[in-house]
Formats: sequence, structure tokens, C-alpha cells
Amino acid sequence: MTEVLHDGAKATFEEDVVMIEAQQERLGGISFDGLTDINADNPPLRMRRIMDEPIAAESVTG
Repeated sequence: MTEVLHDGAKATFEEDVVMIEAQQERLGGISFDGLTDINADNPPLRMRRIMDEPIAAESVTG
């Protein structure tokens, strides 16, 4: 049963690879500040905002 579930989930995600890669390329390097927030986006948006400062500090210090 575990293998059947795994294979089904894998097939589902693999169907979306082309679309996800195109979306990532399209959004690559832009600010996320202008995007419309929806409730499902809250956790990743919060994490990005939390991580922005340490990442910026790390890139300055090398």
C-alpha cells in the first residue's frame, strides 16, 4: 500500500514539474513584495521575511 501511495504522489508531482520550473524561472530574482497574498501564502511569506535579514547580512560578510 505504501508503494502505491508513493507512486501516485510521485506521478502527481511529476505532472507539474514543467509548470513549476517555468514559474520559478519567471519569478526568479524578483521581489515577492508586489504579489497578492492569500491565506495559504502566509507561512512561506513570513519565513521569507524572517530570513531576508540574516541572508542579506551573510551575503555582505561573505
